[in-house]
Amino acid sequence: MKANLNTISKRAHKILDNPMHLNPGIESDFLVTLDSSDKILTVFHQGTSGEIELIFGEVLSILVKNKTISEVWKINYREVESFLRDENHLQAFGEPVEELDKILTVSKITLIAEAIKGRGGEKFVTLKEIMFDWENLSLVAKNQWASEFLELVGFELVFCDESLLTFTNFPKDLLRSELEILVQKILGGGEIVLPMKVVAV
Repeated sequence: MKANLNTISKRAHKILDNPMHLNPGIESDFLVTLDSSDKILTVFHQGTSGEIELIFGEVLSILVKNKTISEVWKINYREVESFLRDENHLQAFGEPVEELDKILTVSKITLIAEAIKGRGGEKFVTLKEIMFDWENLSLVAKNQWASEFLELVGFELVFCDESLLTFTNFPKDLLRSELEILVQKILGGGEIVLPMKVVAV
């Protein structure tokens, strides 16, 4: 999304002029490294989607450092927007909050997905390949797949039937739409059509 340069804060302008975590050469939207205790060490972002996405990518790259994946879920628009304000009483953007919040949410979930994928390594590639044969899997095999997938993501399986994946132990206030974005990002992007619905209980 293109930013209105006349209404964004000076801090946001500075980020656009000199992004410190931008790396257009990476293959994914974010490149995340974790330490052995699951804390985020470094983040780089591709920054090619638009100016607002670049600003949010920079701020997230700063705010998530030394946080665990579960802590990153708690970062919200208010925190990011406050970080970008020049003064407490001046908003950082002139664009509608709802639209900006949606962009930030997708950026945050994408970052989390890349961190989870990095932690899980090649196991996600194997799980993705198995998923393509979903219709031919037995109920036991589907539950085994779901259990392994959710364990890597950090959630806990309740039950997986033919077309519904139910789980618990998820971040507070996680919306179903956000969950679907996360699973899509982990399993390979928007071109993948999930063979099941995902529900948090």
